[in-house]
Amino acid sequence: MDRTKLESIIEKARNLELLLSQPETLADQVKYRAVAAEYREIRPLAEAAEHWLKIEHELESAREMLKEAESDAELREIVSAIEDEIEQLEAQKAQIESQLKRLL
Repeated sequence: MDRTKLESIIEKARNLELLLSQPETLADQVKYRAVAAEYREIRPLAEAAEHWLKIEHELESAREMLKEAESDAELREIVSAIEDEIEQLEAQKAQIESQLKRLL
C-alpha cells in the first residue's frame, strides 16, 4: 500500500469534515449536499486507511521489539509472543489491504 496515498485520503476526509462545519457551507445547501456526499463516499476509505496505518505502526514497533529481544538473552523468552503478535497484525493488515483495494 502507498502510505502517502492513504495519508492524503485521510487528510481529504478531515478537510471535508471541516468544510461541513463551516458556516459558509451550512448556508449554501447545494454546496453542503455536494460536500456531504463526497464525505460519505470517502469516509469508509479514510477509516480503513487509518486502521491500516495504525497496524503498520504496530508492526514496525513489534519488529523493532523482536530485533531488540533477539539480541538480549533475558528478552529471548518473549520472542515467541512478539512473533505471534506480528503474525496476527500481518493477517489484520492483509484484511484491511483487501478492503482498501475494494474501496479504491
